[in-house]
Amino acid sequence: AALSASREAQDLCSRLGDVTGQALARLLVTDAQLAGGLTQEAFLEATRSAGSCRTAGDKAGEAAALFQAFRAQFEGGRLQPSLLMLRQVLDIHWERGDLPGAARCLHAL
Repeated sequence: AALSASREAQDLCSRLGDVTGQALARLLVTDAQLAGGLTQEAFLEATRSAGSCRTAGDKAGEAAALFQAFRAQFEGGRLQPSLLMLRQVLDIHWERGDLPGAARCLHAL
């Protein structure tokens, strides 16, 4: 049910041309996919979201999406790629001066 509702939100934002809303809805989709053990699907969705945020210049959204991609990689047992992804997220947080975001990354280590 959560995955379906998240996809509906994503479709609505897409029809409205709301790029940021669509990226946030994708994060909801990845949460639902991760909860269901669909790590590869969650990784693909999160990386699409990160790309959309990057294009829109939304660094906070990009970091959030890349953190979801990290989670998907980690939970899928792909440890080395997940750590590289987490490093990207940490770099974005440092660049933005987002100390709570950086702390969240360090805690995930």
